[in-house]
Amino acid sequence: KVGYDVFSNRITIPQWDINGNLVGIMGRLNECNAEKDKRWLPIVSCQRSLTLYGYHFNYRDIQREQICFIGESEKFVMQLRSMDIKNSLAVCGCDISNTQARYLKALMCKKYILCFDEGLTEEQIIKQAKKLKIDTPLYTNEVGYIYDKDRELLPSGSKASPTDMGLDVFEQLIETKVKWI
Repeated sequence: KVGYDVFSNRITIPQWDINGNLVGIMGRLNECNAEKDKRWLPIVSCQRSLTLYGYHFNYRDIQREQICFIGESEKFVMQLRSMDIKNSLAVCGCDISNTQARYLKALMCKKYILCFDEGLTEEQIIKQAKKLKIDTPLYTNEVGYIYDKDRELLPSGSKASPTDMGLDVFEQLIETKVKWI
């Protein structure tokens, strides 16, 4: 569903609510040397803190697998789908809003793994992971996060997503670099 807006020279990425209704369109400037704060601009504005990218596409797979990989960007979800992994969502940033946390917890997955980009501190990631933890007499989930402390797989300063290095590295990160809260 990625498109292109010739008037603004932007790659377009639709934004949907959890019911699959189109609520906005983000545009990524198609210039290599664009300033970071000018790369992404909404073509049709929406409150991204009220959405989870990939929700209506990946809902059934998330329910079947009972594990949800949560990344920062739409690219994370698209890259995993290209690797035939369809149980992921994106929060469109590195902060999980209260609404997003409610939607995620409502999935009632056994496991959630935050797969945020390189460059965040472990404390920042733990703060986000705690928003998804449920521990009640009726239901308990596991919440983990990828943290490559020694930068063995995600190079320091790269701002790389755990999916940027391909399927083999993503699987290694899941197998060896997940910490559970």
